[in-house]
Amino acid sequence: GRGDLRKLNQDQHLNQQADLLPFNPLYEFPVKKLKILDTLNLALGNGSFGGEVKKGIVKVNRNKIPVVVKRVKNASNQTLKSLISEMKIMIHVGHHVNIVNFLGAVTKNITSREIISVIEFCRHGNVRDFLIKHRAKFNSQDQTSATSKPNFKKQEKLSKSGFSSYDIELESIRYETAVKLSKTDLISWAYQVARGMDHLHSKSLLHSDLAANNVLLCDGNVVKISEFASTINPSLECIKETSITTQSDVHAYGDLKIF
Repeated sequence: GRGDLRKLNQDQHLNQQADLLPFNPLYEFPVKKLKILDTLNLALGNGSFGGEVKKGIVKVNRNKIPVVVKRVKNASNQTLKSLISEMKIMIHVGHHVNIVNFLGAVTKNITSREIISVIEFCRHGNVRDFLIKHRAKFNSQDQTSATSKPNFKKQEKLSKSGFSSYDIELESIRYETAVKLSKTDLISWAYQVARGMDHLHSKSLLHSDLAANNVLLCDGNVVKISEFASTINPSLECIKETSITTQSDVHAYGDLKIF
């Protein structure tokens, strides 16, 4: 829909006003450049979603870029509305290196109740599972780490909103087989989450479900907040009835730092 930004109430959270947001047609993506793989059950975060979630490959300037594909077919009104609202919120919030960014969508079959949403792929999954998997390699006494300094410059290229201006190199900094984790990594991740949340709050968006399983780890030791645009999150229903504010996210962030 076209939406109407003039009607946005600056005193209300964006979560409650998704219907007023427009869908930018520049994000419409040619389906012929998207290959959807059979990988299922990707660790995207903790949100609910009434469709398929798969890994995909996008062809851009002779490069093949891994992405996450959310797809609904023969969707119910609620599922269709929820995915459309999620896409519009992600477009409105805009790009930030420490959030999972929206890359594009295929909406040409919307009359058949089918939509494809394409978002960033974070290869290492959520930080909760990552830390559990590599707990034996964590050194609480070590204050240095070869992986602790995030490569924002690389991720800025990989995260550029939309595909129309993609011009990237695919050589990413990757964790070596022998992962080395320290307190410095955790501090770095906490700092990056704070950056991402500051960006979301600057756009009047509440997360309401900030947790370690909704923070994803990318190559280059960059972490990204996920599920911030989900309109299926039951916690969001409380926004209309209670005094949930940005302080709720701040409290969740305090719990998150302990992981």
